[in-house]
Amino acid sequence: MTPFEYKQFYESEEFRRICAGAGEKWGAEYQKDRTVFRVWAPLADTVSVCLYQTGTDKEDGAKCLGSKEMSREESYAFSCTVEGNLEGVYYTYAVERDKEIRECADPYAKACGANGHRSMVVDLASTNPKGWEADKNWSQKNKDTVICELHIKDFSWQEESGISRRHRGKYLAFTEKATFFEGHTTGVSYLRELGITHVQLLPFFDYASVDETEEGPAFNWGYDPMNYNVPEGSYSTNPYDGHVRIRECKEMIKALHEAGIAVVMDVVYNHTYRTDGAFQVLAPYYYYRQTEEGTLSDGSACGNEVASERLMAGKFIRQSVLYWAEEYHIDGFRFDLMGLHDTCTMNEIRQELDKRICHKHVLMYGEPWTARPPAIEEGYFPAVKANVDKLDDKIAIFNDSTRDAVKGSVFYGESPGFVNGGKDMEKKIASSVLAWCNKGHDFSPQSPAQSINYVSVHDNDTLWDKLVKTAGRDDFHIKDSRLLKENKLAAGIIMTCMGTPLFQAGEEFGRTKGGDDNSYQSPVEINCLDWKRRVAFNDLVEYYKGLIALRAKIGFFRDKSMEALSHIQVLKAEGDMVNLLIDNAPYPKAVYKRIFISYYAGEEETILLLPKGKWHVLADGNSSFKWKKHVWERTKKVSGQMQMKPVSLYILGSSEIE
Repeated sequence: MTPFEYKQFYESEEFRRICAGAGEKWGAEYQKDRTVFRVWAPLADTVSVCLYQTGTDKEDGAKCLGSKEMSREESYAFSCTVEGNLEGVYYTYAVERDKEIRECADPYAKACGANGHRSMVVDLASTNPKGWEADKNWSQKNKDTVICELHIKDFSWQEESGISRRHRGKYLAFTEKATFFEGHTTGVSYLRELGITHVQLLPFFDYASVDETEEGPAFNWGYDPMNYNVPEGSYSTNPYDGHVRIRECKEMIKALHEAGIAVVMDVVYNHTYRTDGAFQVLAPYYYYRQTEEGTLSDGSACGNEVASERLMAGKFIRQSVLYWAEEYHIDGFRFDLMGLHDTCTMNEIRQELDKRICHKHVLMYGEPWTARPPAIEEGYFPAVKANVDKLDDKIAIFNDSTRDAVKGSVFYGESPGFVNGGKDMEKKIASSVLAWCNKGHDFSPQSPAQSINYVSVHDNDTLWDKLVKTAGRDDFHIKDSRLLKENKLAAGIIMTCMGTPLFQAGEEFGRTKGGDDNSYQSPVEINCLDWKRRVAFNDLVEYYKGLIALRAKIGFFRDKSMEALSHIQVLKAEGDMVNLLIDNAPYPKAVYKRIFISYYAGEEETILLLPKGKWHVLADGNSSFKWKKHVWERTKKVSGQMQMKPVSLYILGSSEIE
């Protein structure tokens, strides 16, 4: 069959009807005395399960333990039962079609060998660390979410991280407590001290672009999916044993939970690393969208895009997300290129999470764009920003409109935003504060809950590098007072917008990649967190800490409903200044009944006119900790007006209700 003929066959009503009865159980279902294998392979003539002693042929004792032909079911599934205890046995599927046999891993596998070419039968209970059962009840009740994006290898690769050599760049780095560099905390102790509520970890399912058998500095962001339901082996201390990566991944999650930090998993279901892998061997062209001519569509710019609207593809994504949430206690999911998924599939995932993980609120958000136009099936809507109103209101989007308003376009390095010299940005900043829920835009969030606010993540320039470029500098390692002011103002805006703030790890200490705006496979020395800068930029670190802590004290920011917009006014949005007044009185335990916020990006000192009443300065361009009680008691109240420094944020609180 040609690719076009496959497309016609898969989209026929008869094929869809048969697929509807395919069931929910796939992969290797382990029991002590037997294992049931079940895989979906339409148009295969035969499928056999092949058993192996090891995950690769290079290991000692490598040998084939035999194979067994699987029985065909009516729904295009094949299944068989192998007697005996197969725990720790590796396997593949041998798929025969048109007299050609191809071998592949199991796309539904829960464990695998080194580099993921062979799957592994696993007793998941044996991989649970001590106390794992008690870890299930993570909750963010009554806490405002603040997310820090982090790469597992970045986090601890540097010697100055204070992490032991054996655990650097590994899952187990997160289990080490009380680590320091020059008297300053590092590692998880630092994250906890920073005050964040969530870490968003770049992809840590099994990806193909790093050789797991090679110890060393090989680096990739990880957006190269191979085994969707298995942790990446290069972050484990032993990639050859399929149990180790699972256990150590769980230990990482447990350690973060014990530190009071929830875990968001960055997931990449929009494309696969290769188009000759297990999906294609088992079901040629089914999992990939095609153009009208039958060629592979490439909305991901990675060679393919997954057809989430097709029944078995959407079911696979949904089951995979639920598996990670239940088996690994994941607290949230960030969808890479979410715009390539259809809104129906995204909404079904949200509904299933709410139904199945009822003891906690699992976050769900993603990038509402595509790299190129997708070939989505007629009648379905892509989950892009313009369709945010078609998503469940508990699915949020990365708000690139806020990002670009604050610091300038990511596509033009020297193009500035509000904080770094851009003009006529005030109304966009005001809309950013309101999570773009003030209508009149090209997208319509249903509430502030749908806005993830940020100025830098792994993609494009770090915030510091962007500020250096817009300043016309070429030394990215400088510590410049003007750039520090711009960085603080950018952080201040993001931390006082309605919605959910997110920032890239190290942004709070001027993280630089030397101007490398696409470091997905650059040397780890460029990508890793520089803990020496954490010490050198400690003042900036403290500024982020203060903002995070102050935000948590203001009940208004926990309210992400549309009704919350009635409690905020934009008093001014012109002349390099945006002024806001928040009615915080309706919220429980409100020490500050009113909050006044001003962002000023001007070059000269100016007069800031205050609303009626007497005010305490809670934060300014130098310190975000002025709200602390012992400081507050010594601080005089201000009224009427005050001097405002260039490029600065002011947050004031009043105990009076006007």
